[in-house]
Amino acid sequence: MITRGDILTILDDYTGTKLAPNSHAYFERQFSKENYFTNARGYRVKKDEQQDGSHSELIMAGCSWALGTGVEYEHCFAGMLETMLDKKISNIAVGGDSLLQIARRVEKEIPFINPKVVHISFGSWHVNRCCKPQRDPISFRPIIKKKESTNDLFIDPSKNPPLWLLRHYAYIEKKMTDTSSFATYKRALSFIAKIFHGYPKKYILRTLNRADSVHLVPWKNLNERNDILYFCLSLLSEISERYNVKVIIQHLYECHKIKESQKKIQENDRRFFEKYSKNHQNIQYFSWESIKQAFKDSLSKEGLTLEHYRGHVFWTDNNHPNHLGHKLIAEAMYPVLKKELSNT
Repeated sequence: MITRGDILTILDDYTGTKLAPNSHAYFERQFSKENYFTNARGYRVKKDEQQDGSHSELIMAGCSWALGTGVEYEHCFAGMLETMLDKKISNIAVGGDSLLQIARRVEKEIPFINPKVVHISFGSWHVNRCCKPQRDPISFRPIIKKKESTNDLFIDPSKNPPLWLLRHYAYIEKKMTDTSSFATYKRALSFIAKIFHGYPKKYILRTLNRADSVHLVPWKNLNERNDILYFCLSLLSEISERYNVKVIIQHLYECHKIKESQKKIQENDRRFFEKYSKNHQNIQYFSWESIKQAFKDSLSKEGLTLEHYRGHVFWTDNNHPNHLGHKLIAEAMYPVLKKELSNT
């Protein structure tokens, strides 16, 4: 992958990572490529909107899908929805985010935006990331763990390395040919980052059976998974009530062929969201069915099925929606957001 320009993702004590403010970065892969422009708060924006303020009626939160990996901002579903709704959107999405990071990012940015609606593009993988501290070789997420003595859930901070290490690693990735010698050097830098994160101390405590917390495995244990969902949704509900906003969670559709265990996880998440939203009027949930149907209808026009999604609605080089995929997602999201913004 070719990268040019500024470092796009930097470290943040509260959310783990964030987009660098007032930056411009360029990424190019085999087929897909995109520019990123950010404003003073680090939200992805169009090139001519870098100086605009942050206030808007609608927050778009999520991971790299909502951020628009692989397409220019005008062609990602957030950018398209701005045009379709004729309203400015504050896109606070950051690639690699977990559900916990998404909730914390909403909490951190909502006072600057003052929205009416918060829209979260949710993927079931966001729950798994709540318990996976390492986002990439250098940066780390805050994660949810369980106290061994009380079984209470708590947030373990990200504990990221210093910014100079991130900048040096980015320089190596951008400038140096990835030979075996530099691959070894990059692994060494990643190990240094783990030292700053506290891996050696945590390993010793676990080995001596002195650790005071337990790592959760929500991709294996559905009870732990539901505890994490409740933890994150309770945070979002508290934010919603505090700022008097509606939170809309729209489940993304995973096109690729998934295992039966993953299907079970998706269905579990859907049932949990549906049950929670019935008891919390400030949280509204929509399943992946409308997005799935949009993909299916588009592919069927070419005599294809959902198994042929790669190269048609998804890129083949980064497993994210392409221009058509983003357009179909935007069209599926539009009625939901149009109705809610009209009611507020």
